Amino acid sequence: MSKFSYFLVVIAFISLSSCKADHLKFWDKYDNRNYNISGVENDYKTSDYINRIIKEGFSQEIENKDDITYLREKVRLDILKALRAKGYYNSKVKYIDNSSSSGGRYDISLGEIVTISSIAVMPREYNNLIDGVSLNIGDPLEAEQVIAAQKSLYSKMQKQSCAFDLDVSHSIILDPHIYKAEIEFDVEQGKNIKFGALEFRGANNIKRNYLDKLTPWEEGSCFKRSKLSYVRDKLLGSGLFSRVDIILPDDAKDLENIPVIIELKERAPRTLRAGLSYYTDKGVGAVFDWEHRNFLGSGERLKADLTLSTLEQSLKANLTKPYFLRSDQNLSVHSFIRRKDTDAFESLSTGVGFGIKRKFSKYLSADIGADIEITRIDEGNKPSDNFGLFSPMISAVYDSRNDKLDPIRGYLFKVSSKPFIDALGKSDPFIKNKLGAQSYNKISDKLVLAGRVNIGSITGSGAQNLPASQRFYAGGGGSIRGFGYQEVGPYEKGNPVGGRSLFESSFEMRFKANKTIGGVAFIDIGQVYDEIIPSFKNLSIGAGIGARYYTDFGPLRFDIGVPLQGDDNSDANFQIYISIGQSF
Repeated sequence: MSKFSYFLVVIAFISLSSCKADHLKFWDKYDNRNYNISGVENDYKTSDYINRIIKEGFSQEIENKDDITYLREKVRLDILKALRAKGYYNSKVKYIDNSSSSGGRYDISLGEIVTISSIAVMPREYNNLIDGVSLNIGDPLEAEQVIAAQKSLYSKMQKQSCAFDLDVSHSIILDPHIYKAEIEFDVEQGKNIKFGALEFRGANNIKRNYLDKLTPWEEGSCFKRSKLSYVRDKLLGSGLFSRVDIILPDDAKDLENIPVIIELKERAPRTLRAGLSYYTDKGVGAVFDWEHRNFLGSGERLKADLTLSTLEQSLKANLTKPYFLRSDQNLSVHSFIRRKDTDAFESLSTGVGFGIKRKFSKYLSADIGADIEITRIDEGNKPSDNFGLFSPMISAVYDSRNDKLDPIRGYLFKVSSKPFIDALGKSDPFIKNKLGAQSYNKISDKLVLAGRVNIGSITGSGAQNLPASQRFYAGGGGSIRGFGYQEVGPYEKGNPVGGRSLFESSFEMRFKANKTIGGVAFIDIGQVYDEIIPSFKNLSIGAGIGARYYTDFGPLRFDIGVPLQGDDNSDANFQIYISIGQSF
């Protein structure tokens, strides 16, 4: 396939993303185009809502005529129920067969929408809790909004109450003649009580003081069920337990303090994993890692990683200590030995370091730390050099992705600054700064649009005076696909030499045919520059398509990319990348 033909394929995929995926026949397991609606053509929000119900209703395979007759009536009743949930209590839905073809039409009459005329909480002393609830007089009577308001009231009651027994329910008085509804929320709560003695059962290999750190209350403090949910999530999130059961007394009428028993079932503390990859530019690669999640008895994680490929061989070890000085802070210490053999340089490195990570909110965290690294570098025809690099570091991360291995929504922003001082005097001091952003947008159940941008800059030293291993390079499966490893950027005597600034961006359209099979169309753009700031000139562009096989541990990735622009240094017309996980 020529580059021009290949580019047309990519453009076709990208063009499809501007269509509504739900309306494309090849997204569907069965062809339901013969069922349509009338009466709500000008109400796009409602028509989309009803079309989704029709699509879901006819998604099963039809075997005989009796089944289709039953299914058509079931879908009609589903539409009617859904419209009432949106406030259309006087709506009508009629099914009409197509006279000239199979399928039919659902004729819909919405009628007047019922709106909320009053909102009250009983007993009246809780009426102030209505403030801030996303439900207002004059709003349509939508079931989803009423349930959301009820949950919000329950959450508010939990925050201000210490009651063991607490419940919030609702009732609605609807007048169909004037299309108005009165909503009343009923609050029932027992007496206020306190937390009593706490007992852990089943955690024989875990220190009690570590478990206490996961518990957000002290004996004698106000009882709140939200804290029980919090501690359950914390215990399961630690990775140490496969099951957490919280046992409370059945009746607390005569109790002033509620004893709490937490039964725990420990997971096996050790895990061994292995992964294989194949990149055209790197050849076959393998990754092995071993992890102990309770190394010293207080949730310490010890992890060792072995990476083997034709370009890199490395062994890394990392020990993470949770709750270091603070409940929201971790300490990690690490060491490594690494060998690289690329077209740009050969290096042998060993080093140690530490980092302290603090979590400021659900999504925001920051790190500080430092590394000491001894590196021997052989760069082309130049004499071998030894570097003793001391590098303090500071970074911040905002991560709202719903999944780390296969995100479908959310954002990731990263910024870091790392000064380097060469104790052996071979290099001038320099600072390496990086900025990255990633975005994931779910367009439909079948389609996700993903994008990323990385910018890097090195200040304080000329490019040729920098250790070759610390310069920026681009090209390859994790950078600009279609180009080989380190093929993008400045060259000298036929070999890449890296640069002081970097720009990379990728855009992907990820779609799923079913739960296990999917595909990707992508375009990658970037360049490495000798200047401190990227000039965004002479950009290299690669594009391609890929396949995904989704498993419980993450997607298996197969991508094929071709260089479209800036391929003067490219050794191949295409590149293949096979590995575990999305490209970003």
